[in-house]
Amino acid sequence: MNSENLKKCRFKTVDTPFLALLMAVLVSFIVGCGSSPVDQLITDASSGDPKKKHKALKGLEEYPELAAPAITDIMNGLSHSDRDIRYRSAKLLSKMEGEAAPAAEAMVAAWEKADEKTRYYMLKTFGNIEEAAAPAVPVLIESLRAEDPDCRYYAAKALGEIGPQASPAAKALQKASRDSEEKVREAA
Repeated sequence: MNSENLKKCRFKTVDTPFLALLMAVLVSFIVGCGSSPVDQLITDASSGDPKKKHKALKGLEEYPELAAPAITDIMNGLSHSDRDIRYRSAKLLSKMEGEAAPAAEAMVAAWEKADEKTRYYMLKTFGNIEEAAAPAVPVLIESLRAEDPDCRYYAAKALGEIGPQASPAAKALQKASRDSEEKVREAA
């Protein structure tokens, strides 16, 4: 670039307060400032206030890949006295996929108190966590006899994902391979 072209390219001066504000905004985006909404949801998931806890669990369903720091509170939610919190905990776990593996035994322990909708999401979670769901084999065998074909399907699918540790389910899976629902038969 020659000196004549350089003269044509003039930069306007920017006042210092504007530049300082611009830099502050850029730094806050790069470094982050304060807690994020997800951080607040994770904090609220441990709340003793059922409404706050419910809202946090439901909110975390939008960010399941970021919910792992709240896994203990989510697991505790499975045995909460509030049915809706149990449901929200199970639904969130189903969306967390493999990150829900630490919750396998908590789901088995909470199984008896769980209603049908909560059990449905627990079954989906067992399938997502694969061999970590081995403690659930007895629950999954029982679920192969559920009235709801979706529950039977997710039970058969989970048993298939568990692998060799699901061998006690061989006879029940053989029976499920003759289920009236095609998707259950295919999963078995």
